[in-house]
Amino acid sequence: MVGSLFHPGTHPDLQAWPEGRMSAMSPDVVAGIMEGLGGYDFAGAFWGAGVPIRAINGDLWPTNVEPNRTVSPGFDAVIMTGAGHYPMLERPGEFNRHLVEIVKDLEPR
Repeated sequence: MVGSLFHPGTHPDLQAWPEGRMSAMSPDVVAGIMEGLGGYDFAGAFWGAGVPIRAINGDLWPTNVEPNRTVSPGFDAVIMTGAGHYPMLERPGEFNRHLVEIVKDLEPR
């Protein structure tokens, strides 16, 4: 499963950390997480957030910006080309630059 969270060719050492963390989790905890995700109301969470929602995502899976804006009009995302589920591990410098820019943009003027 961990391999599917990364683009093909990602260095195995980079995949080892999340794989180790996932493998160390109690099966009961994992089952609870998966059950909770299945019924989680993401749209309701977006509506109820009360703050602008921003994402920094890899391009391994599409980020559907426009549909997300139907439940959070101010939604925006930075897409990191060539990154997977863990862009903060794959390219931390680039991720941190994007994060700083997002926070600065959200600061009151």
